[in-house]
This record gives sequence, structure tokens and C-alpha cells, in this order.
Amino acid sequence: MENKQWILVSGAHRSGTTWMGNMLSLPEEIAYIHEPFNLGIKKDDNHPFKYTFEYITKEDSQERQAEIKDFLENSIPEDFDLAWNKKILLKDPIAVMSAEWIAEAFNANVVMMIRHPAAFIASLKIKNWRFDFNNYTNQPGLMDVLHPFKSEIEKYAVDSPEIIDQGILLWRSIYSRVMEYQSKHPDWIFVRHEDVSMNPLEEIRKIYRKLGMYMSQEIEEQIKEATNAKVDSQFKRDSRKNVYAWLNRLSEAEIEKIKRETWDVAQHFYTEEDWTITPDKEMYIENPEKVIANLPVVDDKAVFNIDELNYKKVADLEKPVELKEEFLVLRGWAVDVGNKQTAGGVYIDIGGYLFPAMYGHPRTDVANHFKVPAYDNCGFEASCSLHAVPKGRHKVSLKIMTHDQKKYYSPQHGVPILIK
Repeated sequence: MENKQWILVSGAHRSGTTWMGNMLSLPEEIAYIHEPFNLGIKKDDNHPFKYTFEYITKEDSQERQAEIKDFLENSIPEDFDLAWNKKILLKDPIAVMSAEWIAEAFNANVVMMIRHPAAFIASLKIKNWRFDFNNYTNQPGLMDVLHPFKSEIEKYAVDSPEIIDQGILLWRSIYSRVMEYQSKHPDWIFVRHEDVSMNPLEEIRKIYRKLGMYMSQEIEEQIKEATNAKVDSQFKRDSRKNVYAWLNRLSEAEIEKIKRETWDVAQHFYTEEDWTITPDKEMYIENPEKVIANLPVVDDKAVFNIDELNYKKVADLEKPVELKEEFLVLRGWAVDVGNKQTAGGVYIDIGGYLFPAMYGHPRTDVANHFKVPAYDNCGFEASCSLHAVPKGRHKVSLKIMTHDQKKYYSPQHGVPILIK
């Protein structure tokens, strides 16, 4: 592969582009540009984009192309020094529809992330990240590219469906475009999120080599630290455990629906085996009961709060909270109060049924309230499939690991719910 100055890291959002972008920008000579196409993080009024997944091509006017190119070049960090910064890494999943234009306009190498549809949709579900398909319909050129999905896109633009259905169409539309890229650009680097998660150091090393980048011993250690974390956070995680997290976030019916309705595109990236949990994969599926089985319970009072249930503030809900859905999405925070530290992990306890949570999200409000800076990243979120939980009244609470993961708090209080 040609050793080019620009590198584009793209793919669907929630496909590991941030993680990959951070791993590839570890060398000091890499200048990093973060999501210039993202409408949610406009830096000034000169932002030239109108739509999420803006579609830029060489068929656009010269003035329009020049405007976009100037904007991206002006997004390069101010301390960029050509004598020192040898490469420029542009990380942006929202640029996925324009990847071809970026590659040509900047003579860029491209790293394209691919993620299992169930994992992608489960991630959207837990975040409650919905998509307005008018971002597609308002771009005639993009609609031409996505013509196989035209009727579905137009229908969803008028009447927005539930998030699972949204995610299915969004995944199919994005990765149909990636399929086209694979056919037309064999020199691009296409990376399945699952492959790099299961063997991060070796897979990332391969990408470094293809991009003409040197991986030092120090960088190797940083990658190991970032991919073998005991507690997940934005940039550090247990990458192997993350591969199958969707099994705890989706119901069996949701998984079957996603498989069936994404298969036309998904079969180009994934096989039947990728939807089946075989004995060799079970070791990577987190089992909360096994984790805490032989650990002692902390005597101290647990300090935590469940802020939201199914995207609604708990404080605003009548108790018991009635649930008609087959899932429960929670957000909140928890700390290891005895050690004045963040927890070593959090499990959701629904009537004795335990579910893993994603822990380590920023909660500076909690740190400020308790005046304990170590609590900065004590937030959690989780999506729990309720198909195995009996209907009736239950209590939603937590099992909170101590910072060193040698004990756990088991609070008796929680939020009363009624599963119908």
C-alpha cells in the first residue's frame, strides 16, 4: 500500500471508529481530526454541511468541493507541524457516504470499520440514538446511490419506526455502500470490529504496517492497556468481552428479526456462525453470577442512583414502573464509596437476574457533588432483555464491584417495577 499522508477512518457510527482512530493516532507524529462531518459538534458558523451522512462527489460543483476541502484542511490542529507531524488522521463515521471523494481529494488511505448488525443495533438501542431519514431523502444524489432502499427510506422519513427497525435500515444502507467500496477499492483496508476485538494487538499491527506506520514497544503497551481493561470506558475496554455484548442487550426475537432483515447485506460480511454462540465463544460472554459467586459482600452502604429507565427520568415515573416492553434500558451512576473510587464494574439486578452494564461514562456532576475527583467517570448504562425474567413485581437494583474487584456492594433498595 502506498505510504500516503492522509488517513480516513470511517464506517458506521458505533462501529469502533473512535477506538480505531485513537489506536492509530498513538504515534506522536500523527495529527488527529475528530469528526468534522458531525453536525452535533459544529465548531463554528462556517460548518459547510447540512445533513448527517452528507454525500460529496466529484460531480458536485468545483466551488462546493473547494469549500469542503478548505474546511477539512482548516480542521487540522493548529499545532500541526509538517516537519514533525508526518500523517493526518481524519476519523469520522458520518463521512462514510463521502469516503470515495475524500480518498481522491486528499489522496488518502482508507480504513473502513465493519460491525455485526446485532452489535450495531444493540448499541443504538442502549444509546437511544435515532435517525431522521430525511437526511437521506433531502440528498437526491445519495438517494440514487441507495436506490435499492428508496421506498423504505421514504416511508421511514415520513413515519419514523421503532429503533430496531431504524437500525436495520440504517445498517443495510451504510454497509451496502461499504460493499460497493470493497468491490471498487481493493487497496482500502476493511476491518471487522469483531476480528480486531478478538486479537487487537496483532490486527492493529497489520494495519500499522499497511499504512507505513511504525509501532514501537511503547505503543504496543498502550494498545494492550486500552484493549484489556477490566472496566469499560470510552477509550479502554475488554475488547473480547465487547464482541458479544449484544446477546445481553437484545431479546431472542430482536436478534432473529435483525438477522432476517439484514441478511441481504450482512451475508457479505458475516456467516451463519457469526450469529451462533459456540462453546469456544462462551468464555467471552460475561456471566455476572460467576463473577460475584465467590466474592464477599461489602458491609458499607452502597452509593448509587438509577437516573433513567427506558429513556425516562425515574423521578418522573409512577411507582411501580410498568413495563410492557421486552427490554429495560437504564442509566445512572455508582461509586465505591468505601475507597472513594470509581467502581470496578456494575451489574443490573432485576429480581435476582443479573445483567452486565457498561461502566465508566463521564459524570463530573457526581464528582463535583461529592467533591471527590476520582468519581469523574462513574456513569453506567445497560440494556437488559427481559424475556427470561418472570412477569410481575420486581425491584431494579445494582451489584457494585469495589474498585479492586475483590468485593461487591449489594444494596437492598432500588426502583420497583411491574413487568406485564
